[in-house]
Amino acid sequence: MRLQHTLLLLTTAFTVVRAEIVAYEDCDENAGPPGDATVQGIKWGIPFSFNMDNPQICGDVRPSCPLQSGQWYTYNKTIFISTWYPAVYATVRWRLKNTNGDSMVCVEVPVELA
Repeated sequence: MRLQHTLLLLTTAFTVVRAEIVAYEDCDENAGPPGDATVQGIKWGIPFSFNMDNPQICGDVRPSCPLQSGQWYTYNKTIFISTWYPAVYATVRWRLKNTNGDSMVCVEVPVELA
């Protein structure tokens, strides 16, 4: 999958990650029906998970599923970041998986939790 635009990350009580204009392409063994998204923070090489109420990809992609090879999509998701997380610079890994659990897209961006 190719990212055609810069990923925007805003950090407050809620974290919004928005990747506009993402082309979905068949990636052979990693392609397939969209499944769930996972979000991890990474600090000092140690990953920690952020919980999502509804991790399913299809509810957050436009145009809606099923995804078609060569088509352009917008994925938009908002997650709650608990106030007990410390203020820290970290890397966020956002992974979109197919129904087999294989990664279709994996993006890492530097963030500041404040």
